[in-house]
Amino acid sequence: MVCRGNTWLLQTILKGAGTASGAVNFVRKRPQAKPTTSLSLSAGTWDDYRAEVDTTGPLNDSGTVRGRAAISQRDRGSYMDISKRQDQAFYGALDIDLSPVTTLGVGASYEEVDATPCWGGLPRYADGKSANLSRSTCLGQSWNDWQSRRSTFFADLSHQFNDDWKLKISAVHSRNLQDTKYAASEGTIAYDNPAPTANSYAALMDYDHKDFGLDAYVDGKFQAFGLEHELILGANGSRGTQDDVYAIQNLPSRQSIYQPDHHFPEPANSTFWPNMYRGGTVKETAIQYGTYATLRLRLTEPLMLILGSRVSWYENRRQSNNLAWGEWAVQDARTQENGEVTPFAALIYDLNEHLSVYASYADVFQPQSSYATADGAALKPKIGENYELGIKGEWFDGRLNSSLALFRAIEKNGAQTDYLSFCATSSDGYCYTDAGKVRAQGVEAEISGEVLDRLQVFGGYTYTQTKSLNDIDTAKEGGASNTYVPRHMLRLWGDYALDGALSKWSMGAGVNAQSSNYRVQTIKLEQAGYATWNARVAYRVDDTWTVALNGNNLFDKTYYNTVGTASWGNFYGEPRNFTVSLKGNF
Repeated sequence: MVCRGNTWLLQTILKGAGTASGAVNFVRKRPQAKPTTSLSLSAGTWDDYRAEVDTTGPLNDSGTVRGRAAISQRDRGSYMDISKRQDQAFYGALDIDLSPVTTLGVGASYEEVDATPCWGGLPRYADGKSANLSRSTCLGQSWNDWQSRRSTFFADLSHQFNDDWKLKISAVHSRNLQDTKYAASEGTIAYDNPAPTANSYAALMDYDHKDFGLDAYVDGKFQAFGLEHELILGANGSRGTQDDVYAIQNLPSRQSIYQPDHHFPEPANSTFWPNMYRGGTVKETAIQYGTYATLRLRLTEPLMLILGSRVSWYENRRQSNNLAWGEWAVQDARTQENGEVTPFAALIYDLNEHLSVYASYADVFQPQSSYATADGAALKPKIGENYELGIKGEWFDGRLNSSLALFRAIEKNGAQTDYLSFCATSSDGYCYTDAGKVRAQGVEAEISGEVLDRLQVFGGYTYTQTKSLNDIDTAKEGGASNTYVPRHMLRLWGDYALDGALSKWSMGAGVNAQSSNYRVQTIKLEQAGYATWNARVAYRVDDTWTVALNGNNLFDKTYYNTVGTASWGNFYGEPRNFTVSLKGNF
């Protein structure tokens, strides 16, 4: 058995540094040689309706041209007042065999969102305690509007030189346009004071983000010293741009936290720019390219050494003209990193046909050019190391898998807020430093697959301990560096297929649990540990159709899914909800 290592190995090879607009994803749904159509319909709590069809198969008699098309539509309300959303997605792809060893793939997708969002979250009491507001509470307005449109075009070419070596070239281009107009309210709550006290504001945003990525690699096997080895050699690059305009203005009305008014007068778009207290324009371009290599050396039959590295070049230019807190500020910052080397290595030993142990190491490199110091300079890139030691198991021809890992990550030059400074170009008005040095370590265990006949399980447990090794506030050194990460997280799920006369039925149940987490500003805001239970019952009508009922948060646990500040940003997790679905495969 060969352990394939962890996700970070692939990310280190392909992604390199982060871009201004996000990572480029080269993984797509491929057309299949066998004609197949799947249909899914569902209806759930809060008027949640979804339909999806996905069809694929050959388009000519020889099967050298294959196609795939998918369309989905979802309309849903929310447990929060006024909030609703409509999603549409379209996908189409072709695979064309230019020869028996060469295949060209092309395709496109389009996603559209039309929503009335409830953004901003909820406040707490001034001392940080929860006000125990109704989970349906929304401090937004009925005219809130979010329009998002993302179009993506992609192509790839793969060529099989022989049984051992292949070449693949992939390209993808995407554009995301977002137009948003919304209102929200914030301000701490006074005990026993139902009067409208929360400040209200409205925001108008126009975002245009574009990404282009190109990746090419050769992947193959070779023989040396009587053993088989593997080699990957590749290069990739990406260019991300954003062209954003935004404006935020105060609204004259104050909001009642306990009895929100969702019908404040809607300000005209033309009023935002002359009346804004914060806003402006941001143009940013991030270009990165690099080369990478991975060598899998079979030192002996049970022992494999994986060595690899990426060499990255990164350039970012950010131009902004912002008004914040009564002051206009112009920024034209350029950041460049040349020949940054991020190596990684792993050693894997097969104890027997079921168990393997491994140890791994990887470097961290992440530019932080969107943050500026008090003198206007961009922060140094975040650097660091990841270490992992673990054991993985595989039984019953891969039907049951397990893993246990110890991990440690150390990051240096982390961005930290300098609360004693003022930077008008910053979104929060503060400057930043790269003084942060943190450590995260812990253990992760996971099991998945068929543990008994007809019983499928998934179980995962993660223990994470974080520590601040260096901080702009020296009083925090030695304490937890990220208190928002729960110390303990547990995920369990089991699904059992009945036998005999009830063989068409299956039942599943599971729990997601975590220990407490909190944020510390001038006060401590805490979410106590909690657990949510979920279940599923399914009936297989025939070989084509299956109907199922899913229930989430069955005991209707009230908890904060996101811990914000005392004034805003606290979001409840979803109350108890149910979904019935019908799925068919033809």
